[in-house]
Amino acid sequence: MTANTYAAYRRRKGLAPRSVRNITDAEVNEIYRDMYWKPAQCDAKQRALAIVHFDTAVNFGVGGSTIFLQEALGIAADGAYGPATRAALARANVAQTAQRYCQARIDYRYRRVQQSPSQRVFLAGWLNRDNDLRRYINALR
Repeated sequence: MTANTYAAYRRRKGLAPRSVRNITDAEVNEIYRDMYWKPAQCDAKQRALAIVHFDTAVNFGVGGSTIFLQEALGIAADGAYGPATRAALARANVAQTAQRYCQARIDYRYRRVQQSPSQRVFLAGWLNRDNDLRRYINALR
């Protein structure tokens, strides 16, 4: 959880600012549910894809996760979760889409480092997260 996300959550709730170090489990659950899970429409997806989409929403924002999903579905990536995205998702093989989604994240990491070499310091950690996620969803089968 980032300090900015926590601060925005507390402002929206009319609560005084507080260090993210003091965040409660209930707040974490509410933030993840209300700021990522629901807006990214994760509850409308099968488990493996819901998990990948949620994790991506947390890391790239809800709009960013929608772009990754659209790319994995092979449709125009505009970041809008509309009828075209829902229709493509209804036709898709969920397991294959989740795999393509994970690979798209990995590909993005390499492109980011290529475009900005100073980001290389983060690459191993990013790839660990993406590969762990891929292994996790593979184990769900």
